[in-house]
Amino acid sequence: MLAFILGFLIPSGGEVVLIVVVILILFGPKQLPEIARMAGKAIREFRGAMDGVKQEITESMNDITPPVKKPEEIIKDEINDLKKEDAPKKES
Repeated sequence: MLAFILGFLIPSGGEVVLIVVVILILFGPKQLPEIARMAGKAIREFRGAMDGVKQEITESMNDITPPVKKPEEIIKDEINDLKKEDAPKKES
């Protein structure tokens, strides 16, 4: 279904040529480099914003997810806790 929808959104070779010709007719060859620069700048800003959003999402996911201990560390912690609980009993 997605491929079907994207087939309409992504222009083919002939459609790209038609778009370029229409842009040339509307703006002329003198303004074409300026339009290309503006489009490139807009794309760079959009990508930068997307990278920022991805980084924020990744950081927030790292904050939400608790750190996972290795099984060895869990066992050592449990043994230490048991030793601490048994220590006062032996002294009395």
